[in-house]
Amino acid sequence: MWESADLKEDISAMARVTGFPASIAAILMGEGEIKRKGIHPPEDCIEGFVYHKFMDELWNREITILEERSEIA
Repeated sequence: MWESADLKEDISAMARVTGFPASIAAILMGEGEIKRKGIHPPEDCIEGFVYHKFMDELWNREITILEERSEIA
């Protein structure tokens, strides 16, 4: 991930990559999409359809994630 500040809105890159995902997760929890209770890392509770919805919301906020998968021998 590479992110730059939003100079137009005066939002730092760090605020964008920490605040936006947290706010998206909060919305998904409020909508009942994330069902796990308690404290869990994001990779344990944002999965399946919810994962794709989460990634779409990041894209809508102009945060691009490049995913690469490879097998470890």
